[in-house]
Amino acid sequence: MKKKIHLKKIAVICSDVQKKYFPTLQAYETEKYALRDAKRIAYYVTQLGIATKVFPANNRLLGGLKSFRPDLAINVVDSIGGIDSKAAAIPAVLEFLTIPYTGCNTASIAMGYNKYLVKQLMDEQGVPVPKGQLFTDYTTPLKRSLRFPLISKLNSIHGSVGLSDDSISDNETHLRKRIKSLVNEYPQSGVLVEEYIKGKEISVFIVEENEKKHVYMSEDIFTHSKNPYTIASFEFRWINDNPGISMNKYVNGNLELLAKKAFNALGMSGYGKFDIRKDSKGVHRFIDANPNPAFAPPESDSPLANTAKNFYAVPFPHLLSMIVQSGLRAKR
Repeated sequence: MKKKIHLKKIAVICSDVQKKYFPTLQAYETEKYALRDAKRIAYYVTQLGIATKVFPANNRLLGGLKSFRPDLAINVVDSIGGIDSKAAAIPAVLEFLTIPYTGCNTASIAMGYNKYLVKQLMDEQGVPVPKGQLFTDYTTPLKRSLRFPLISKLNSIHGSVGLSDDSISDNETHLRKRIKSLVNEYPQSGVLVEEYIKGKEISVFIVEENEKKHVYMSEDIFTHSKNPYTIASFEFRWINDNPGISMNKYVNGNLELLAKKAFNALGMSGYGKFDIRKDSKGVHRFIDANPNPAFAPPESDSPLANTAKNFYAVPFPHLLSMIVQSGLRAKR
């Protein structure tokens, strides 16, 4: 590693995952290995000679942190009590306790759970996004400016939850049926409907180191999809042992600049992720933004760790060091 970490104690805070907390089985599936992955992160920290303890984000967290008194917290919480948006409370708790932490602050994380707002902010900053509309009721009139095919996704839940081959609509009848189903199943989320972008799907990760922003990019190659509208559905991401997605390194200087612009516009810090589709005119359109994307070692099949390691020769201990150091430097 480029710089030694001079800390005595680090806490790793993860989601407290119990099936009963989550609104659906899909939501649970995306987090069921949270404790395992947190322990794997903790193992790498202990290899640096730093005392480490894992804390699930529950009602014992505050007392545990006060007792352990860590020099820094690695925040990998994606939900509290099975509700994604409550994860934004963790940075606030850490700031209250004056504990430095990795990743984004409360405002940035909270914003990430409103995809519609995120797209508006990126659009205002000149970052290309698909045209879209937010629905909280399936009877809301559809904007005339939107053109089919349209894709329906949950506005406040990430991890491809609710995404399937049936998520793309060629007509309004199917679209309204799809919106109604999502609103009924996830009544607190809202449904974001956007123009479907047919083209390459690219994942862009940004990791801060000192004043520099490292950009790691990969293209998702869909190899076994029978659907003409290829998407990273829940089944592709979480269920199938061989999901039919492979990755190649993606290189594009203009996209790197756009990703950094979006990172700054959304107030991200430490690390973040963007999902992009390249349309038929060659425009990179940002279809999703994730503050604090899933962070774990390569053996946990972490997209960030695998992209950094496989395409940029960045081993996980170095990636961990960069994220920890950025947490120590962050001005909260």
